[in-house]
Order: sequence, then structure tokens, then C-alpha cells
Amino acid sequence: MRGSYHGAVNHAQSYLVMAHDDESGRIRVDERGRARIDWKNAGK
Repeated sequence: MRGSYHGAVNHAQSYLVMAHDDESGRIRVDERGRARIDWKNAGK
């Protein structure tokens, strides 16, 4: 095993954004393990 500094991960970049808004939403994991987003005005 070569570790995390070889291959695709070595060429990946992370971008973290944190913000605050007044909308109340929820991100949950469903029974199949997938993320579900419940946000009243998402995408508008």
C-alpha cells in the first residue's frame, strides 16, 4: 500500500465552504444510505 499521497488522491483538491442563512433545512441519510436534502426553498 502506497498511502494517500499517490494516485488520484495526490491530485485531488478539497474546497470547504461554510455559511449561515435563515432557511431551516435538513440533510439526512435514508434507509439505503443515501443523503437526502429537505430544504423548503432549495433551488429557487
